[in-house]
Amino acid sequence: MCNNRDLQTLWCNHLPSKVNLLIWKLQHKRLATFDNLAKRGIIPETKPCPFCSLSPETEDRIFADCFMARNILREIADWWKLGQPPNSLEEILSWGELSNFSGENLQLFNAVIFTCLWQIWNSRNELVHEKKKDTIERMFLTINSRGKLRRKLVWGDWVYSPCSA
Repeated sequence: MCNNRDLQTLWCNHLPSKVNLLIWKLQHKRLATFDNLAKRGIIPETKPCPFCSLSPETEDRIFADCFMARNILREIADWWKLGQPPNSLEEILSWGELSNFSGENLQLFNAVIFTCLWQIWNSRNELVHEKKKDTIERMFLTINSRGKLRRKLVWGDWVYSPCSA
C-alpha cells in the first residue's frame, strides 16, 4: 500500500489518485509553487507564501516552514503522541519511518500525512485562486475526518488513539 523505503515509489493505493499525484510531484520538486513556476520561466518572479507573506513560496515553505503547516503538523504530532514535527518536506515524507511506525500503522500514518499535505495544498489553491481563507482548526478536522473514512473505525478510538483503533 504505502511504501516509504524508497521515496521514488511512495504511493498509497487506498488514497485518491490526486493525493498520490501531489506526493509524486513533491518528491520530484514538480509542484506548481510560485518558486518552481519562476524557475521554469512561467512567471517573471516568485511570490510570497500566500498563508503568511513572510518568505517566497517554496515547497518547504508551504508544507514545513509556514505557521499554517507548522500548526497543523503539531496537531498531528499531538494526535499521534509524537514529539516535534519534522522541519523539512523531505523529513515529513519520511516521518512515519522516522517515528518507527511499521506495517499497518505506517500505512495509516502515511495516509494521514499525505492527506495533510493535500489539504494544505488545496487550501493554498483556494486562497490564491478564490481568495477563500481556511482555518487551521477546520483543516485539521478535515484531515482527521478523511483519515477515519478510510477505515471502519469507532470515532472516539480514532480521535484519541489512531494506532490502537
